[in-house]
Amino acid sequence: MCLLAKADDCECKKNVIEGLTAIIKTNFSIVSDLKKQILDRAFTELTINPKFLKETPMPDGSVQKIDQGASLRIASYTLLKNLFELGVANTDEVNLIID
Repeated sequence: MCLLAKADDCECKKNVIEGLTAIIKTNFSIVSDLKKQILDRAFTELTINPKFLKETPMPDGSVQKIDQGASLRIASYTLLKNLFELGVANTDEVNLIID
């Protein structure tokens, strides 16, 4: 959790979330006492982070924006989905995703 909170690299954050997802799917009791922090961090990573948007100039003078944080948000959705399937995340928390 410390690495996830401190990391500035999108790929590093994604790897931490995917690791948490694997732990949750196989042995949730290891991280059960961190449930609230995991949920909070997963919801935090669902938002679009402007520092993960890369602007690339095109030959015609326009600028293409590439969202490098999309894989991080997908990993966060997967983590939340697994928590919901285990019954750890309640429906009120899942409704926050929809909003």
